[in-house]
Amino acid sequence: MPVKQRNSKRDLLEKGMEILAAQGIERLTIDALCSALKVTKGSFYHHFPSLKGFRKALLEFWMEENTEGKKVLADQCGTPLEQYAQILGHAASLPHGQEKAMRAWAMQDPQVAEYQARVDKSREEYLAGRLSELLPDPTQARMAARIVLSAMIGSRHMFPPVLGSMREEMLADLHAFMGITLPPAAKTKGEEQ
Repeated sequence: MPVKQRNSKRDLLEKGMEILAAQGIERLTIDALCSALKVTKGSFYHHFPSLKGFRKALLEFWMEENTEGKKVLADQCGTPLEQYAQILGHAASLPHGQEKAMRAWAMQDPQVAEYQARVDKSREEYLAGRLSELLPDPTQARMAARIVLSAMIGSRHMFPPVLGSMREEMLADLHAFMGITLPPAAKTKGEEQ
């Protein structure tokens, strides 16, 4: 099969996320990326100065795609309840392997741990902001946000992971306990196994 001359920066980042999720950070190399995309190393170096530079860009890409971009989409919904339900739906649809791989990588690399902490803080603050409109006490809203985020994260790390309809049921029970009835938009259809 012929080798392509170049792919876009986004192509490289998306393939990097796939390799990270499937094989771990140790296997995320320039050779692996170029081989998977059937491109030359020149294509890689056209976009990134080094593997270290690529990995930093990958962290930024992951943070934007899986957190900040999802918040922007949720903010387009009408009420705080609809926004909250929308962000839960987005969170449930995040690629399971990517989220687990990022946390595993963060355990090995302090720079990645800083990104993971920023992402977790951003996600928790967003949830707390929406819940503060739905619950009577701001302290309760912050605590509920931490519990919901912890449930979403923890459910991915259980063996076997609690995904799809099992997680949907768990979240419905948790929200019933909090006195919140979620609209159907919070369904987790399409969640990656």
